[in-house]
Amino acid sequence: MEHSLEDLHYRIALTNISNVGSVLAKTLISYCGSAKSIFHQKKSHLLKIPGIGEGTATAIIEGADMKWVEREVEFIEKNHIRPLFFLDKEYPLRLKRIKDAPIMLYYKGTADLNIPHAVAIVGTRKPTLYGKLQCEKILEALRGREVLVISKRCS
Repeated sequence: MEHSLEDLHYRIALTNISNVGSVLAKTLISYCGSAKSIFHQKKSHLLKIPGIGEGTATAIIEGADMKWVEREVEFIEKNHIRPLFFLDKEYPLRLKRIKDAPIMLYYKGTADLNIPHAVAIVGTRKPTLYGKLQCEKILEALRGREVLVISKRCS
């Protein structure tokens, strides 16, 4: 489902509020209806939401650094990065089952993030020759199989 640019701004802004992690962000959305509506609540209403104290309510009322949010959106658009919000149907089902999964994911490409089998390759920014060879060996063994490979790069 496509959302407006304004929705994206508010969703990214929500990830930038002090004391609001993924669990609390999901609670806020369940009480307020959307990321945008969170930023338009009265402080008295926010304080009635479980997990919201004075400091967090104040941080929400003061809002996120919208200049930072704008730079993030420009970077996303310039680099053809796809943002996924936890309510989007394309958001990985494996993560939806985890209480504290991130509310926003960013990726490049056209992968099906809900394919039944996935392998993540995690390593150093400066791999050794041995590490590169092992990565290539793993990828070769997976070639032709229906598996999502999650990795930045092997070289």
